[in-house]
Amino acid sequence: MISNIGAIQTRATARSFRDRKSSTVQRPATGFPCLDRLKLRRPDAKVIINVGGRRFVTWKNTLKRFPQTLLGSEELAARFYDQDKKEYFIDRDPHLFRYILNYYRCGKLHRSFEDCNASFEEELLFYGIMPQEVHDCCFDDDNENNSADDNKSSASGPTCDKKEHVRTRGWIGRARNWTWVLLEGEAESGFRAFFGMLIIYIIGLFIILSIFTTIYETVPCESVEKVCDERVRILDLLDVICVGVFTVEFGLRVMVCPNILQFSKNAMNIIDFLSILPFYLTILLQSVVGSNLEAFVVLRVLRIFRVFKLTRHSKRLQRFGAAMASCVGDLASLMFVLVIAIVVFSSIIYFIERKAVEGKFTSIPDSMWYTIVTMITLG
Repeated sequence: MISNIGAIQTRATARSFRDRKSSTVQRPATGFPCLDRLKLRRPDAKVIINVGGRRFVTWKNTLKRFPQTLLGSEELAARFYDQDKKEYFIDRDPHLFRYILNYYRCGKLHRSFEDCNASFEEELLFYGIMPQEVHDCCFDDDNENNSADDNKSSASGPTCDKKEHVRTRGWIGRARNWTWVLLEGEAESGFRAFFGMLIIYIIGLFIILSIFTTIYETVPCESVEKVCDERVRILDLLDVICVGVFTVEFGLRVMVCPNILQFSKNAMNIIDFLSILPFYLTILLQSVVGSNLEAFVVLRVLRIFRVFKLTRHSKRLQRFGAAMASCVGDLASLMFVLVIAIVVFSSIIYFIERKAVEGKFTSIPDSMWYTIVTMITLG
């Protein structure tokens, strides 16, 4: 009896020693940083999310990493919590939800090239995630020509809801829907797709022609007066034709768009309006105050805004603009470092060279010009 008790105590002591040893031994890293962070995190309540009949299990703290999104906010429990099954039910695509949940786990949004761009962006907007969060390695540059139904990126911003066009009844509504899809180049196949792309290319040619006339009219004319006047007349005629085409396009887009408020907030539509505004302001001011007005020069310079119209139907330019917008903080830091270097080196140049070269560096601001040119050209 005594020997049995001693054996039990010995086994209990050995078991407690193994538990203490296993708790003190550090496990090697798995090689996946996001998984390592999840293992080091203190466990909390588990969350079961049923997406389209497929259950996903994660931690509540994982979802709280992004409280501005749907899964990280209180709206998730208010709208989608099932009291009977003690889970959240969301009637969305479970295949695309894998990438959404991985974004909460690792902080990087990845996607598959095999998925539809429009469907993936719709899922992102539903969950409150901006499309700009997609990691650089997952930009679908190679397959963008194969995505005929790919909607415009976030650089274009929201314009009008296509579903709102579909719900419009009557022949007027169908005509507006037909015209809108035609101007946007969103037709998938058939004659309308071909005609839509033809309109886009024609508008692009007129944009290039308008930019050419704006640049070429500044070239001095060295011929006789009659030839110079004829050149001015031809350039003015080309400008009138281009503005007429842009006005017709912009007017049609305003008439067929059902939500004028969203249309007016779109950055690309504002650029379209600014590209034709100088022409009509010039005509108005000439009729009121005559032709001798310095403001005409400024108005003619504003026509250069037409170059931004090229970004409406170019996805690469839109992504470039989105990348620049996402790097504003980094660019500001770079400019701050550049300003510090300019101040330091211009001060050094001034105090060293102010007596060596008479009249060359009269002040620190005067030395800044030499510093800026040297740093920008030579690095």
